[in-house]
Amino acid sequence: MFLFGIVSSRSTQNSISYKRHREIFLSDRRITLCAVLSRIAEMPWRVEHLAEPDAPSPPSSQEKHSVRIAPPLLPLRMTADAARPAEAGSGEERFVAQERANTAHRQALETLMTYLHRQGWECEFSSLIDATVEANDERMIFEIKSIADDGRNEVDQVRAALAQLLDYRFRYRDEVGFADSSLWAVLSRRPRLDWTTELLHHYGIRVLWIDAGEVQGADLSFLHPRNP
Repeated sequence: MFLFGIVSSRSTQNSISYKRHREIFLSDRRITLCAVLSRIAEMPWRVEHLAEPDAPSPPSSQEKHSVRIAPPLLPLRMTADAARPAEAGSGEERFVAQERANTAHRQALETLMTYLHRQGWECEFSSLIDATVEANDERMIFEIKSIADDGRNEVDQVRAALAQLLDYRFRYRDEVGFADSSLWAVLSRRPRLDWTTELLHHYGIRVLWIDAGEVQGADLSFLHPRNP
């Protein structure tokens, strides 16, 4: 079986400056590659776990040489870290949704930092990675994702976390501790979908979430206090 992930990049207007155009292009290229990575990584798991129970009948000789195009299991889309309105809405509505997403992201990060400090760990940050913790010769990489109150962006955010965490560990594999780093997806609220945690676990990513201002989650027991 061959699985293909196709994602398109956005176009830019001619009136935009060259510098800004290049910034958008580079940002778009990274987001597009992450989208492809998350789709390709997700597909085998979904085919294995969510396929219909009835096995298909053996193909005929004619069908063996034909190509079937089936609709995707989930919408093909990749979004930024934002809780989008259900409809486009006004510019003000979109701004409020973006602001809420940023607030949820910041609050989740602050809650995680407070918890890690209580456990004796020191957090490091970069322009890409939300938080890293150095543990002896290993690192813990944390990616924060804000989830809308109704969970409508959960699929997008889980895909983004999956792709970004795998990308970070590979990209910085030559730096001390990154090649064997543990990956952590931290959601701003408890996931609604039953398969969210299972999918991330399938790729070795541990899952935490924020509940009532506290760090919770399926893998909280793995976040041991630092040895004195």
